[in-house]
Amino acid sequence: MHYRRDFHDQCFETFVDLLNALEGDTELRMAVGRREEFDFLVQELKRDGVPCDRMVPLTMHMPITPWAKDRFGTFVRDGVPVLAVPPKSYGGIGPRENDHRVPRLLATTRPGIEHATLPFMFDGGDLLADDNT
Repeated sequence: MHYRRDFHDQCFETFVDLLNALEGDTELRMAVGRREEFDFLVQELKRDGVPCDRMVPLTMHMPITPWAKDRFGTFVRDGVPVLAVPPKSYGGIGPRENDHRVPRLLATTRPGIEHATLPFMFDGGDLLADDNT
């Protein structure tokens, strides 16, 4: 997941609902631009009695947008989880360009996860798969 403090009011209740619904052994990687954003979210969640011990910060050390999650999808190849990313297309600078770095950093923080650049453009919400396709 990802979090930006300036979107806190719009997403906090969703985080509360999600964290309360997760299985006990689920680990949640939270991409944030700065560690202070993660610390603020944890403080707010604890204030509401929400368990946060399964949340692990993935600090980007650069600003990201609220759409960082759209920069990748997932699939399994030969039993290995893969974060699939579109070819880099923005060529600019700033938070939207930084979103492309999130899946690669995520893949490097977890053993057994790879990343792959797919040969077509997509946003994460544009992908759908079943057992055959």
